[in-house]
Amino acid sequence: MVNITTLRKSESVVLIRKNRLTNQLKADIKSEGINLMEDLEKQLELAKQEVNKWDHLLRTARNGHAGGHAEMALAHAEAKYNQILEQVHHAQEKESRGFKH
Repeated sequence: MVNITTLRKSESVVLIRKNRLTNQLKADIKSEGINLMEDLEKQLELAKQEVNKWDHLLRTARNGHAGGHAEMALAHAEAKYNQILEQVHHAQEKESRGFKH
């Protein structure tokens, strides 16, 4: 025969462990979200610097050949910047929803 008191204690221990694990999981998810945002912000800054570099080179190019290369590089850098910016917006939306799926 099962002792009700023992059963209730066991149930309580299980609930406490479940709550601890749930809280740890929430903390881990939040930490990952913060790390993701920091990484995206760094990528965004690097992409912005790349856009600025090629924009400057394009404006200072002295001949059509160098200007053409600078235009292509600028377009590539802008595309990369926009891609990272989109990732930042997506991560911010996800963060504002509390990382719920």
